[in-house]
Amino acid sequence: YAEQNIMSALSARGVLGKDIELPHDRRLGVIYIDDAVKVMAAFLDNDFPKGDYNVVADKSVTLQEAAACVKRAAKRDGKNIRVTIGETVAPECTGSNAKLLSVLPTLKFTAFTTGMNKTYQYLDMHKGMCRKRRK
Repeated sequence: YAEQNIMSALSARGVLGKDIELPHDRRLGVIYIDDAVKVMAAFLDNDFPKGDYNVVADKSVTLQEAAACVKRAAKRDGKNIRVTIGETVAPECTGSNAKLLSVLPTLKFTAFTTGMNKTYQYLDMHKGMCRKRRK
């Protein structure tokens, strides 16, 4: 799975009732799409200092945590999927959001489990978006 859309890919597997098999675990900085849109809108509407901003939630997560969330959602949906994940590898793919929060101090991030559950529910309603991976 490409790391830029790993959470959606894991959710899609759960929606389709497919097992999740990952060669390794890794800690990632993530953000729910609704939060990312709020950030983009704020940058379009304001004259913030130029530079690089890490647009990630306060807490990073592991692939193991994400897969467990999908497994719980699938189980509520009557699907029993198996999760297999290899050893943790470095480096972490995370970043500090301190600069972002310095210009958006009231920004509140969607809880990771809430975002994962919303992603799962969305994909469940739009199963056609859950395509098989091309080799």
